[in-house]
Amino acid sequence: MNAEPAQSAIRSGRAVLVVRLLTVLLGAALISLAFSDDVRIAGGPGFGFTELLLLGVGIINVVAGLLGGMVMAGWLLCQVSVAATLLVAEFALRATVGPRYTSPFQLHDRYLYELVPGARREYRHLAINGGAQLYQVNSLGFRGAEFAAQRTAMPRVAVYGDSFIQAEYTALEHTLSKQLADRLTAQLGQPVEVINAGVAGYGPDQVLRRLQDELDWLQPDLLIVAVFTGNDYGDLLRNKLYRLGDAGELLENPFVFSDEIELNAALEKSAPVLRKMGQEVKAQLQLRLKGGLPPPTDPAQQTVNRMEQHIREYREYIVDGDNIVRDLRTDPYSADIALQPDSPSARYKLKLMDAVVAAIQQQARAHDVPLLLVAVPHPMDVMGGAHASGAVDQAKFPDYQPTRMAGGIQAIAERHGIDTINLLQPFQAADDPAALYLLGGDDHWNNAGQALAAELIAKRIQSAGYLQKAGIAD
Repeated sequence: MNAEPAQSAIRSGRAVLVVRLLTVLLGAALISLAFSDDVRIAGGPGFGFTELLLLGVGIINVVAGLLGGMVMAGWLLCQVSVAATLLVAEFALRATVGPRYTSPFQLHDRYLYELVPGARREYRHLAINGGAQLYQVNSLGFRGAEFAAQRTAMPRVAVYGDSFIQAEYTALEHTLSKQLADRLTAQLGQPVEVINAGVAGYGPDQVLRRLQDELDWLQPDLLIVAVFTGNDYGDLLRNKLYRLGDAGELLENPFVFSDEIELNAALEKSAPVLRKMGQEVKAQLQLRLKGGLPPPTDPAQQTVNRMEQHIREYREYIVDGDNIVRDLRTDPYSADIALQPDSPSARYKLKLMDAVVAAIQQQARAHDVPLLLVAVPHPMDVMGGAHASGAVDQAKFPDYQPTRMAGGIQAIAERHGIDTINLLQPFQAADDPAALYLLGGDDHWNNAGQALAAELIAKRIQSAGYLQKAGIAD
């Protein structure tokens, strides 16, 4: 008669033991995570609020599990429910707002970084420039629609460059590559494939390395390389991919990433969307508590600050031989070349740019593809030294010439016999040059700027007969 209550008591005791054990194990796991520096949970090294929360809940679990009691079943169920809710919320956020918080870039051991194949990204900029813009990276790692890796009979043009070419901030149909494809298709009377090989923040040095790896299989009928004269000079030193030898030859440089870049890349790849959203809310609250954004720096002083930055970067890399890459995406105006053309940093950059452009030409010749270089001017130079993104105090810097940056690229191209389109003069000659660029201090061109560039490039392609020279019927 007493066997059944006894067995029930044993089962109840076992259940309590299992709950206590699970609670202790969960607590131990949370304590371990608090000290793990796991970037997906805690955001990397250090001990902050997230780690403190994990540690506190972990200790409560361990103590409660050791003390025992069936109340632990409810406590454990509560935690499991919270974890399940967070997991469902994470998956839901990834499916809805994931592109807003997920980086389309990943580190690369040759190019520094590249676009993630298949990535979807929401680029957010000022409302006056259109606000958010959603775009897609195809399975081959290029912005835009899918295209066949194997060449087809369709004429193919490959356009390389930086953010002016990738154009994250622009709807696909308004990008330079798509507008150029439409114009060439109309000119030739047959579809023309224009591949957008731009990557935001790239310099000509990164373009060179991609050409070394991609021209074999891309096999374009025409190669277009766009150089943003506003900051591509500076990329060559900041990227630390190449340096000049004693005889002025181009040498590959053994760069290494800084710990901060490695950590940020891991965070971009692994951190939950929930955490990124929380960090965004935290940053906005801190900004409000501080009274909003600080007053903007005087445009002329901002240009001087950029010049000083470029001089520091030259000393760090060329004089001191520091091979650590610390910055991948900051691209300030090359003020040292614009304002102090005789400075050591300006002279070195011009020589390095010459060597990189020559190497790009060698790649084009080795693959028997014609090369067209496009010099894209900075709006400050287009507008004579004054733009919302910066200004030049010409009384303080009398050597400033709006034509120097784009003219430097044109002179290099002419020296090597490379066909070049310098967009500075036609942009200056527009009815309203400012209307070719984004607003609010953004130095990128807008839809109209890309349309004008596409028109000029299409005309040059037609007049030079580049696609006809490739054996394509008119």
